[in-house]
Amino acid sequence: MQRQPENRYLSHWETNVADTRINGTTHRNIGRVFRQVEASALRPLPTEQFAAYQEAKRSVNRDGHVAVAKTYDSAPPEYLGRRVWVRWDARTVRICAAG
Repeated sequence: MQRQPENRYLSHWETNVADTRINGTTHRNIGRVFRQVEASALRPLPTEQFAAYQEAKRSVNRDGHVAVAKTYDSAPPEYLGRRVWVRWDARTVRICAAG
């Protein structure tokens, strides 16, 4: 697999510059510490995509709904007429009391 020029540059920089530095506090080689101590603590990345969400303040309309991403979602009755904090992604909308 051929790497993009940016990836080649970063790989070279990591190997020849970043990994060769000496930490100012511990006075140890950064690359060596990573390989000997830190690398074994890493876990594989999750197979599913990281959940990305959006959030914003919204007003609960008189009919008890909040406008989110071109849809209207029901809010709890106690939020009627109030400003709320809303967090949503492709599947879920969460409505919370605004702070």
